[in-house]
Amino acid sequence: AAHRAMATSSAYARVNINQLGQNVGKVVRIVGRVAHIDGSVVTLRDDIGAEAKVVCQGAPRFSDGVIESVGTVQEDTSLTEMMATRFSDDFDMKLYRETVMETQRFPTLFPVAT
Repeated sequence: AAHRAMATSSAYARVNINQLGQNVGKVVRIVGRVAHIDGSVVTLRDDIGAEAKVVCQGAPRFSDGVIESVGTVQEDTSLTEMMATRFSDDFDMKLYRETVMETQRFPTLFPVAT
């Protein structure tokens, strides 16, 4: 049990952008394509057009492409970013969104820290 707890202690729930409002105060992972940058705020858009504002610590590390952002969901559903990873340009966001929904349907198969 200790090994399992250690392995999942740094895991954060993957959520779709339209689920940010259900996760206020939690650290989550989202994926979207860079739609707009305004200073330190990056707007990510998913495959169905949902948008999330990600507040970066300093200048954004990525100016385009598909990004996974990990951060804390704020009251206004923006994400205060802790880290970000750029995915390949051909990353299938539709498949990702559908996979996230399936992992949420079966949480015992896909445990994450809460």
